[in-house]
Amino acid sequence: MLHRFALIILLLATAACSAAPEPTATSAPEPTDAAPQITQAPIATDALLNIVGVTLPPPGTIALPPVTDDPNPNSLFSSVELIRTGGPGNTTLTIMLSGEGELTRNDEAQTINQQIVDQLDLLLDQTRFYDIQGVFTSNSAEPDIYRYSLTVSGPAGSRTITADDSLTPPELRALFEAVLALGTENSATSVEATAEATSETTA
Repeated sequence: MLHRFALIILLLATAACSAAPEPTATSAPEPTDAAPQITQAPIATDALLNIVGVTLPPPGTIALPPVTDDPNPNSLFSSVELIRTGGPGNTTLTIMLSGEGELTRNDEAQTINQQIVDQLDLLLDQTRFYDIQGVFTSNSAEPDIYRYSLTVSGPAGSRTITADDSLTPPELRALFEAVLALGTENSATSVEATAEATSETTA
């Protein structure tokens, strides 16, 4: 009986081994003559470069685009703000002027003549403040150097130009000095003289 049981187990094991399927050999894909597809980047055009950015002049110099018609030739600025920081005493001076002649120098309020406001507006037009392009600041920390930040708001929008003392071109320097003189004894003569000098330069 035991011998017959062992024989049955041996027959079943032999049948199971013979019934298992043999593994199918796989082959690597045959190489093809087709070259790999390479996507070429689009070639930059002059129009695309103009959209991406413009070439700026050397630091401390101004570049101006061609003159275009002013959509608001008789409009007056709504506000002018100049913030000067740094200098020998590391001080801050804030000057704010409205188109109505309301002036604030470090929280000290006063009213200036409308003629001075008009002269300053003329000076902004002559220097083409909204069109100025250039680099006027430096990352290097220079001691006792003033930094100016001038913001002009009006019908054409709002724009801020920041410049370090060492990289301020003459056109911007004249504008900064005219605003700095607002509310002082030399306010009228400084703005008027600067406007006249700028007019002769741009003529």
